[in-house]
Amino acid sequence: RVQTRQSGVGIFCYCVEDRALLKNGLDVRVDTELKLPLLAMRLFVVCLVAATLLWPALAQAPGDREFNECGDDDHTYPPEWHVLFDTWNYEDLFDGQPLEVLNEDGGSGWIAGGGGSCREQLRVCDYRQATQPQDNWVFTQFINFDEAREIYVNASYQYIACINNERNGCDTLQTTVYRYETNGQVSNAARVNPANYLSNEVSVLDLAASENSGIRIDTFRPSSSATGFYLGVQDTGTCGSIERITAYYRVCPGMRDGLLTIPEVPLPPMSSGGSVTKEATCAANSFNIASLTVTATTDACSTDAMCLCNTGFHSEVVEMMPELIKECQECAPGTYRTAMINELDDSECSQCPVNSVAEVAGAALCECEGGFFRKDDGSEGIDSDCTASPSAVQNYRSTNQTSTTITIAWSQPASLGGRGDTYYTIEIREQGSLSDFRTDGQESGTTERNYTYTVVNLNPVTDYLIRIIAENGVSDQDPDTLDDRRVEVRAKTREGLPGLVDVEVIDNAVLVWQRPEQPNGIITGYDVRTFPIDEDGNINGTETIKPFDPDQFFDVLERNLNISIEVRANTSVGGGIWSDPVTATTGSSNIVVVTKDRNITVFVDRNITVFIDRNITIEVEACSGIFCADVTGYVIVAVICAAIGAIVTALIVVIVICCCRKRSTRKSKTITSELKNPYFQ
Repeated sequence: RVQTRQSGVGIFCYCVEDRALLKNGLDVRVDTELKLPLLAMRLFVVCLVAATLLWPALAQAPGDREFNECGDDDHTYPPEWHVLFDTWNYEDLFDGQPLEVLNEDGGSGWIAGGGGSCREQLRVCDYRQATQPQDNWVFTQFINFDEAREIYVNASYQYIACINNERNGCDTLQTTVYRYETNGQVSNAARVNPANYLSNEVSVLDLAASENSGIRIDTFRPSSSATGFYLGVQDTGTCGSIERITAYYRVCPGMRDGLLTIPEVPLPPMSSGGSVTKEATCAANSFNIASLTVTATTDACSTDAMCLCNTGFHSEVVEMMPELIKECQECAPGTYRTAMINELDDSECSQCPVNSVAEVAGAALCECEGGFFRKDDGSEGIDSDCTASPSAVQNYRSTNQTSTTITIAWSQPASLGGRGDTYYTIEIREQGSLSDFRTDGQESGTTERNYTYTVVNLNPVTDYLIRIIAENGVSDQDPDTLDDRRVEVRAKTREGLPGLVDVEVIDNAVLVWQRPEQPNGIITGYDVRTFPIDEDGNINGTETIKPFDPDQFFDVLERNLNISIEVRANTSVGGGIWSDPVTATTGSSNIVVVTKDRNITVFVDRNITVFIDRNITIEVEACSGIFCADVTGYVIVAVICAAIGAIVTALIVVIVICCCRKRSTRKSKTITSELKNPYFQ
């Protein structure tokens, strides 16, 4: 047992041949009373337990960043180190694992300083006993290359004396660290065979004897034909110690950043200038929104990786230190979440919009309740409220009619369905018609509550049925409410001015026209407008307008005159459009017009008169003789006929009177004689 009166870092005490070695002013007392049986028993039990529990893990270096048998938190590694082996992480370096000692010169060789405690040092001090250079070896366990691109081996050491220069330092190389690369573990005999290390001629570290203490660092690139290596330390005659041996390679450290797990990525060799890539991963129920590639260069790592929770999940922080760790949890019923690539925050699920519901957990969206909808053109997303069709308009009525237009009015519906895009469709057809309604137009909804609309291009004196349908952006998805949203207005157009009359002249004697194709009401009569025409065909004189009574004879035009004639029809509203002018020449007699039907005929020539009736047509042939000379012939005939009629009538009256007198006398006598009969008295 070695006891010290004071302690300090970097102060070492060595037992040599039961004598106290004074160093750095320390008074060291050596107690040579060793209880060997008890110590041996303890060592046996410890080794047995260690062999039973730790042999699978210690058969090769387990990656000492994760393995620390000592549980010593006082020493930490730089974050860019991936430690493959560290002597400070073992309680007992010489239990066969991790170190094995070989002493071929019969001396004490390498020993562990610290008495089975952590942070043991490798010590050697055989130079006084030896008569020749020493050959003391210590070997590590198998150390995996792991993912290393370049391995660093560090050794910190201190010399007290050397075989050739006891107190004044060592002038020649006394201690060397070798490596033995293999494809997997080898037998223990091969492991502790110095020839395997020397034959490779791979010297990792030369612990310079000319320097009393220091830290040596060397690097090497793993061989492609090997999977790991052993380290062998050869001492050829020093009194000193190796405080610590560490093997590691440089990495970009792995970490957890929210939902993203970034793997540890080995850095390429410093002199290579290359890069190494690995893939990051996302937590359960999450997905990446960018490349998961992590790229390591010689001095840095970079990635654009980012993870978001899947649809129906939200992120929740489960740990803040030392790393931010999140997990994806299902959205509760009544909430939803849809993952979006451009989303920056996935920590919250959203409450269902108005008139929608999510009945189960993990909903991607909330479904609209019955009778409510979202526009199906993509303009309303899952975060939009669900809305309904409007109700029917109110106070609908017809407010004004003309011969070709009907104006209707209404008030906005009592319910707009929760939307602001209400509009109104106007449909129309004639009453009694079997044809479909036609859409006349639409009226957009505004902030006004009252609306008017005028239907144009209608027929006069016609009954119409007009529909007003209230609609909005979702009513096309709601056909079941169409009848409830539709109202009807009945209205009749008024009489209007009649349309154009088509007039023609036949044989310069007959003026003919028909009712207008568009009477626009009840035709009450016609007007004829005439203009005198001179010999050159120019209008020469003032116009003459005379109305026609369809059921009467009357004079229209002057006799023996070249004229331009126009005709128009009349309704209760007024006269229509004048017809295109036609020309004719009047005869020596007045023109007579008779009409009782749609066709109207005016005879310009004096020789022909035609009476048109619904049932009878009478034609009078052209006259001849003295009666055709002038209208006087008609008068003479009429006088003679009247005289003859008067004479005949007088004769008939005389005869009737005479007959009546004679009969009356005979009857009177008979009655008188009968009265004298006694039976009648």
